[in-house]
Amino acid sequence: MPQVTALSPSPGQIDLFICGSDGGVYTSQSTNGGQTWIEWAHIGGVFSPGAPVTALSPSSGQIDLFICGSDGGVYTSQSTDRGRTWKQWTDIGRRGAPRLPP
Repeated sequence: MPQVTALSPSPGQIDLFICGSDGGVYTSQSTNGGQTWIEWAHIGGVFSPGAPVTALSPSSGQIDLFICGSDGGVYTSQSTDRGRTWKQWTDIGRRGAPRLPP
């Protein structure tokens, strides 16, 4: 079953992230503290269906996402405008990463 990740990159804003059954990463957002939500939007990527998405906000309005690909790579995408637009997924490499069991 897919896991939902939640993050608040700025006061009153809540962002949700999930990797769907098609392997795409999706987001929904509320800018009024969870009173109303925008429709789920596909933000790209093709990963293992249901793969966990990790999100963090290193500065106000910035969101960084991380996900493990089926090839063993760690991928990241970033938004610097409070989740309105997203950069392409980038493989940040495997060098020195522990080998994970299949």
